[in-house]
Amino acid sequence: MNPVNENRIVRDLERQKTTARLQGAGVNIGQMPKFLRNSITDNLPDLLSRRQEGREESEPQNEAEGSEDDAIEEGGTEESSQRGEPVSSELRWRLELQRQGESSAKVLARQKTKDSLKLGGEEERLSQDEGQVTNKLKQGAQMGTAKALAACWKVVYYVLPLIYINFHGIMRYVFKSEYFCRYGEEWQGGGGGLKTGTSAAAATASKTGATMGKDMAGDGGSSSAGLTKQVGGALELLEIWVVILCNLIVLFAIFICLVYIYYMTHPLEAIEIGLKAIGDLFKPR
Repeated sequence: MNPVNENRIVRDLERQKTTARLQGAGVNIGQMPKFLRNSITDNLPDLLSRRQEGREESEPQNEAEGSEDDAIEEGGTEESSQRGEPVSSELRWRLELQRQGESSAKVLARQKTKDSLKLGGEEERLSQDEGQVTNKLKQGAQMGTAKALAACWKVVYYVLPLIYINFHGIMRYVFKSEYFCRYGEEWQGGGGGLKTGTSAAAATASKTGATMGKDMAGDGGSSSAGLTKQVGGALELLEIWVVILCNLIVLFAIFICLVYIYYMTHPLEAIEIGLKAIGDLFKPR
């Protein structure tokens, strides 16, 4: 067999395995543009293996330390006439007042504790309700921005959608806005992995990919949640590199256009500058 065809077959098989693994993690890889899909399927296995090796080397060993001493000693002393001496009525009256005062203080302290606990519980409940509302708003916003980001990736060939892709990354990674999903989450539903209602065919493909992905995931991908998190981190890193590469290509194209415009408006000066640059390049030093 021709070595070139053999390498092509091996590469296609690796891409199919990686595609099945991504579908098992809930990634809608079929909606990605072809160049992004090929870049991810070619580089994802090596990146996942390196991240897994680094995690195993840096895993800390937990040791049990110390012991807690929670025993609180409470004691009380009461005066008594052990010597058989008679106790005066005045002393008894004072002792009775002292006991009543201590019992009243304990009752007040207990009531204050109950009131504080009740107030703290209400405040905690209100904070939890506010947190739930905030989380729902953030998840809804992330799902919307994820759909916009996925739509821009599908038409990134027109260059203008790259403006929103860069804006999305700046808002998420520079300004730390939680209303914008991370790169890669747009193919997992956005909103921290929430599903946006895929079709029955996509759900079937996801289940099939999960079954095939378990055989390749090993110990790190035995659970669906762990596989989704692992693939999501690698997908985010790869997509960041693709964004950087696209920006460099656009900047280079802009530079070529500027050079061409200058040549069309000032042809003689452009030729003179070009010849001078070539001469300086090959000039002996």
